[in-house]
Amino acid sequence: MDRFDYYIPTKVLFGSGRIDEVGKEVSLYGKKVMLASYDKELLQNIGIYNKVVEALKAEGLKIVEFYGIKSNPVISHVNKGAELARSEKIDVILAVGGGSVIDECKVISAGAFYKGDAWDFFNGAAEVRQTLPLVTILTIPATSSEMNSGAVITDDKTMHKSGFFNPGFFPKVSILDPAITFSLNQKLTAYAAADIISHLLEGYLTHKDVWAPIQDGLMETLMKAVIMSADRIQNDPEDLHARSTMMWAGSLAWNGLPISGVGPIGYPMHMFEHSLSAIYDIHHGAGMAVIMPGWMKYDCAIDNKRYILFARNVFGITEKDDIKAAFEGIEVFRNWLIDKGAPVSFEAAKLPTDEIDKLADDVVITANAWGMQDWYSRQVIIEIFKRCFV
Repeated sequence: MDRFDYYIPTKVLFGSGRIDEVGKEVSLYGKKVMLASYDKELLQNIGIYNKVVEALKAEGLKIVEFYGIKSNPVISHVNKGAELARSEKIDVILAVGGGSVIDECKVISAGAFYKGDAWDFFNGAAEVRQTLPLVTILTIPATSSEMNSGAVITDDKTMHKSGFFNPGFFPKVSILDPAITFSLNQKLTAYAAADIISHLLEGYLTHKDVWAPIQDGLMETLMKAVIMSADRIQNDPEDLHARSTMMWAGSLAWNGLPISGVGPIGYPMHMFEHSLSAIYDIHHGAGMAVIMPGWMKYDCAIDNKRYILFARNVFGITEKDDIKAAFEGIEVFRNWLIDKGAPVSFEAAKLPTDEIDKLADDVVITANAWGMQDWYSRQVIIEIFKRCFV
């Protein structure tokens, strides 16, 4: 095991009915709260708007509502939120949604103390020096943003997606009420499952530790938990045990715990997907489902050691030939994604295949920024995208 720091200051309230405690928790950080989400009607439709507002008002809090956050949040909207937070003298932000809402609110929390373009935080022109307290109510378990310090935003001028981590972005409190996710349809549940597994897979497949039983065991167990949960949810969307398990797995997947001690890892699949969702506004989980099987087949042909473990330990592949088993594991995973309702190719996601040069140019920018240019030349990037076409 390598040396590591592990720090998660977020208080987590987990379980059915915990949403009722939001007013008490938010009130610890001020009297004026920005309630931010996708849109008011959605919160009403899933039955939580009145609960949240009543809980806040019961604590004497003044509410400023802010909506319009996209599934791929954009910097222009972040800037609007930051301006509103400044003008209204907001004390605390309450993010109600999935990773996109939480990510945008993290950057708003920093932008509230910065009068310039919040994209300056992403391009290095400014540093995050202060943030507003952030409380979250998770509605879509997928990104672990409720338990990490990362934020990913798209610059809607250039259509380039970028992200970074900052200690100030850790939520103060995250409420994980799995009963809220009963409202997720099968498509969104599939996207969430794909997103969670993608976070686990990248650490699992790219680390170079020769013996990591704790980390590999955690990642394998979490992947199997998501797979089993998604199967059960497909049969019964109101299976509370399955919804709870998927929600907690989603929070653990990218909060740093599974990979602590394995040394450097890479995020190649996210590198490709960022371009898809920035340019075509595809749901991030759907984009990950498109990229994962194609990238995995390319990578497995280079080094199959981790894929053999994945096939045998996650999917129970019994094929005696290790190489065949490795590729069989990828194919079983691909078919599982299809069965859940996630697109596994450009064709399935209805994405154009004649704009590969534009996609490759954008991925090159990310590869350079992430220090991955030595492994992913423009030619290799194009080759991997082509593996994802059908």
